[in-house]
Amino acid sequence: MFKHNEIRNDIWNTVMHLTDKQINQQEASDRWSIAQILEHLYLIEDSITQKMIQHLKMKTEKPIVKPVQLTLDRSRKLVYPIPISDEFRTLNSLRKKLNNSRHAFELLIKGLTADQLAQKSMNHPVFGEAMSFYQWVEFVGLHEERHLEQINEVKTNLHFP
Repeated sequence: MFKHNEIRNDIWNTVMHLTDKQINQQEASDRWSIAQILEHLYLIEDSITQKMIQHLKMKTEKPIVKPVQLTLDRSRKLVYPIPISDEFRTLNSLRKKLNNSRHAFELLIKGLTADQLAQKSMNHPVFGEAMSFYQWVEFVGLHEERHLEQINEVKTNLHFP
């Protein structure tokens, strides 16, 4: 049904052979390193999980179907509102963070009913008001797929194997 776990596995297969030094290398000062991309994925997934938990307890608007597939369109550059620091990160520490956020996300969605997935909603900063929980779960996978492409681009530009 959802492909977020498949994409996450693809991300790990793409970065697992890189060194900590490589994942922290930036191709330019205005471009994220692989470590910063992974940190961003953690922050987004954790934030979505927490917001969905909050919205479960609230009355929400009737969901409106959104074009979430546009998430994969990398010609549209978005500015993440929270700066990602350039502190040195290890692949192991990022893996722990991402495993923890995925575990919490999975626990949440496994506990949701089909009605909750379809009828509960919350706003999305790009797609607007009343995006269903179902589409939020779909978005997590698409968002990670978008950044998997970015990781591959960084690897290519920095000549990583």
